Parts: sequence; C-alpha cells; structure tokens
Amino acid sequence: MTPERYQLIKLAFFEASAAKGEAREAVLQRHCHDDASLRREVENLLAVRALDTSEVNVPFQPDAPGIAQIYEAGTRRRLFGEGHPELTYSLNDIGDAMMDRGDYAAAEPYLRESMGISLAAFPPGHHRRAVAQNLWSKCRAGQGAFAEAEEALMAANEVFFRVRSRTRSWRD
Repeated sequence: MTPERYQLIKLAFFEASAAKGEAREAVLQRHCHDDASLRREVENLLAVRALDTSEVNVPFQPDAPGIAQIYEAGTRRRLFGEGHPELTYSLNDIGDAMMDRGDYAAAEPYLRESMGISLAAFPPGHHRRAVAQNLWSKCRAGQGAFAEAEEALMAANEVFFRVRSRTRSWRD
C-alpha cells in the first residue's frame, strides 16, 4: 500500500466514523466515488471500530486511554499484517495506556506481543527494540517480577545510553 492510499483510507475512515446514517453514506460517496476497494477498506475499518471492546477489559468510552490505540492496532494489523514491526507502535501505546491505569495484567499481552515482534524484527542495539524492552520492564515490575524487569531494563538502558552518547545534547 502506498502512503497516498493509506492517507485516503485514513481520511475517509475518520470522517465516516464521525458521521451517522445518511451523513455517513454521503461521506463514503464523496471519498470513495467509484473506488470499490477503497470503500471496502473504509467499511471494514468502520466495522472493526464498531466491535465490542469488552474482551480487552476497556469500557467503550471514545476518550478512554487505550481505545484509540486499540483501533489503531486493528488498522495497522489490517494494513501491514500480523507480526509487522509497525504494529509495535500501537501495541506499546495500548500497553502503556493500560499501565497508566494500573492494569498491568491487561497490558501484558500487548507488550509481550510487541517484545516478540521487536526481538524478531530489529537487531540488538536498535532503539525500537529498547523501547519495547523498557515498557516490558515497567509491566513486569508492576506485576512484582522484579528480576525479569531488571534484566529488560538493563538491556534497554544500554541501548539508550549508546544512542544518547552518539547524539549531541541540545545544550552542546
């Protein structure tokens, strides 16, 4: 998928998701015209958005932490496929939002998936791998698994230190 196509889908989806009934149909007509595949993509995303989110223990409140990220993760999964490195952004956001609410158990499966993807997709020393390790450390510490948390945190900090030492400070 091209970046331009992604932007078309994204714009149509966000406008259509804010509209109801005939207004939604008008938005779809305006954005999709006679492009059946574009319309199908947008309608599929709208259907995903309408799904019940109770399986992730997050009540449906559009502004609740985690909801937007859950939809974004679903969108990225559809666009890029299972296990794609782009999923780590959404998975990390979901896990972090759930940890902010103090729900480390709910965050764990998202962060575990992000760690698996990151370790497989990025080489040792890559900053995206370190971000996943850092969040995993926070989650495991919140669950009382301090030895596992410390190991992940040490690996993440080693990368962050190396990256930081190669860049100049804003004060330099």
